[in-house]
Amino acid sequence: MPKLSPVMTPDEFLSLADNPDFIEGIYNYCDRWCERCPMTHRCLVFASTPTEENVESGSVEEKQQAMMRQVEASFQLTIELINKFAAEQGIDLNEIAKDETPVLERKKLRKEMEKFPLTRLAKEYIDNTQHWMNNLDEIALAKDLELQQAHVLQLPGRDPNRELEELKNAMDVVHWYCFQINVKLTRALMSRSSHVEFEDEDEPFPKSSDGSAKVALIGIERSIGAWGVLLQHFPEQEGSILRVLSILSRLLRMTEAEFPDARGFHRPGLD
Repeated sequence: MPKLSPVMTPDEFLSLADNPDFIEGIYNYCDRWCERCPMTHRCLVFASTPTEENVESGSVEEKQQAMMRQVEASFQLTIELINKFAAEQGIDLNEIAKDETPVLERKKLRKEMEKFPLTRLAKEYIDNTQHWMNNLDEIALAKDLELQQAHVLQLPGRDPNRELEELKNAMDVVHWYCFQINVKLTRALMSRSSHVEFEDEDEPFPKSSDGSAKVALIGIERSIGAWGVLLQHFPEQEGSILRVLSILSRLLRMTEAEFPDARGFHRPGLD
């Protein structure tokens, strides 16, 4: 397993945060796909997140596992920062921890959001995607043999390397956004329902819910494109792929109807 780089100390993080080159809040409304982001050099979270060597060439599963280890390391840094600030302000975190009301209320709110038609449809997309991926081995093997034959025979009009790269990219996109769409939609609904968003008729403040919904819309649209590529390469799977595309299309329309201002949300450094 690749070795995780050392976790930054709170003092190192605070020193780094003073760098004016970082764009404030750029990390709040991104899709967390750092290896495909052209703005990582302006992102404080990316700069402070421990990395692993040789992850870029690994499988999607290896990349996801690496990402989880990075999240755990970032969580460790966050806890240390909270403890540092609490100590400086004379706040007893143990006393705060005794009050479970905020945690219980958030869990209750999340349960309520899971009942929304939007999140139920997002969950349906996850189930259909996982079912398709779990039954991919046989057709993937057949496709691999087809590409090998096309390469050996040098068939006119075929570029096996390009086709393989298209397939890999499409699969990566489907994997990456499969769960994230539901997460972002749930976050958008929770943000809107928790009454933490600012309302000002004279100077409207961007709504966090619209920002999360916009990230979900981006994931949905990219997933639709990826499934379109898979349909081209696996025409024998037309029925199941069209079923998934139908779910995504409905999810797109429902998200736009639920958050009509989401596309107009300006994501710092990204839009």
